[in-house]
Amino acid sequence: VISVLTTYSFCHIHLFKSEKCSEDFTAYADVCFREFGDRVATWTTVNQPNIGIVASYDIAIFPPARCSDPFGATKCTAGDSSVEPYIAAHNTLMAHASVVSLYRRKYQAMQKGVIGISIYSFWSYPWTNSTVDLDATRRCKDFYFGWYDTVPPFCYWECLTCIIRALLRS
Repeated sequence: VISVLTTYSFCHIHLFKSEKCSEDFTAYADVCFREFGDRVATWTTVNQPNIGIVASYDIAIFPPARCSDPFGATKCTAGDSSVEPYIAAHNTLMAHASVVSLYRRKYQAMQKGVIGISIYSFWSYPWTNSTVDLDATRRCKDFYFGWYDTVPPFCYWECLTCIIRALLRS
C-alpha cells in the first residue's frame, strides 16, 4: 500500500482569493510534512483547483458561490467572473509552488516522497478543422488545465495571455 495525502481539497476554495494564502498554506503544509511525512509516500498539494475555482468563482455552484452574469448557474448576486477565478487560480499556483519548494528543500531527501498537484482534465476536440474551431479548442484546453502546467517549460503566462485576449475580444 502506497499512501497518498492531499493537503487541500476545494471544500473551502475561498481561502485562495487572498494573496496571504500562500504563506498560510505553506505553514499548514509544513505541519503536515513534519507530522505525517514518515508515513506518506506521495503528496498532493491541491486537489482539482481548476474545477473548484470555476465552480466557486465562475459558475457559483460551490462556496463562496461568487459569479457575475451571464456566467452563473443561478442568478449571480456577488462576484466578478471575469477577474476572481484568475486571482484565485494565480494564488493557488503560487501557494502550490511555495509548498513544493518547502517540501523539496526541507523534507524530500529525508522522507523520499514525491509531491505534485492534482488537475482534473478532460479533452476537447474541434467541431470542424476551421481555424475558429481549432482556436476555440486550444482556448478550452488552456483554460481548464493548460495554465496549471507546473512542469517546465511552463505554459502559465502563454496560456493565460491567450485566455485573457479571448475574454477581451468577447
